Amino acid sequence: MSKIYISLDSILDMRLGVLNTISDEFGFDVISNKEYYIREEDLFSSPNFGKLDNRLFLDVKKKYLDIIPTNSLATTMHLYISELATRHIQNVLNNPIKSNLEIDINFYPYVINDNDSNAIINNVYNLLDGIMPINKVFIPNEKLTVNYIKENYSDMILYEYVEWMNLLEKDLKKINIRDYVRLHVPRLYLDKAKLSKEVEKDLSNMKLDSFEFNQLLLNPIVSIIYLPIALYCVNNQYNKREYYLAN
Repeated sequence: MSKIYISLDSILDMRLGVLNTISDEFGFDVISNKEYYIREEDLFSSPNFGKLDNRLFLDVKKKYLDIIPTNSLATTMHLYISELATRHIQNVLNNPIKSNLEIDINFYPYVINDNDSNAIINNVYNLLDGIMPINKVFIPNEKLTVNYIKENYSDMILYEYVEWMNLLEKDLKKINIRDYVRLHVPRLYLDKAKLSKEVEKDLSNMKLDSFEFNQLLLNPIVSIIYLPIALYCVNNQYNKREYYLAN
């Protein structure tokens, strides 16, 4: 069975959920501006409210795991998932030995009751036109071992992936998953300010950006595909097609 793993914060804009939990007026002001959909870091500000203290954002994000999902809205990620699923289906047609496709949506670490989680599953199912079964799972990072993902998934769509990769660092060096699993993650800097001018100059000389360099660096052990941040953002009138089709 071929399966796609999707973190819940890839199909729900949990960043907006955090902002709305702090202030729904602030959240609306932020997502009404183009900068939200083309941002390079998870740092948020708005014309009317100014810059949000990142420590407050991280504190709220950690503390209100039961409230944030209800304050979040669906992203445009279903468009990318449809494209990915189409490629999988084509592979099956070309290679009948391969099994049918399924999706696992990981709800960890959010606290969501059965009615709401089932509603999310049904919504994603409908957005994807019911082309594949969707399963609800709750798997902590430490359980997503290299062997587990190698055995279960062909693709993984994640938002917060660095902590998980750090947990698996030793195993990733021992077990090559590059030929088995592709990681699809947001094109975001963790801390752009720490990127020195010397490093930027070196990358420029190589005609690479930080993400392309990282892909080359990790290529021997894992395949990483960086996606436009707009795919992880709320699906609304402000999230223009050119944002999430950008590369």
